[in-house]
Amino acid sequence: MVFARGSSMVSPRVWNGTMYYDVVPEPATMAVLGAGLAAIAARRRRK
Repeated sequence: MVFARGSSMVSPRVWNGTMYYDVVPEPATMAVLGAGLAAIAARRRRK
């Protein structure tokens, strides 16, 4: 049962749906990750 705004009784709102999303890293994040991996590779070569 739905009443007008300001009434004491309002039916709850329920969303029946699905959200789809892809995780896409930012370019800056990829640059930092690449720099970190390059540093690890360089450190391993020195030993």
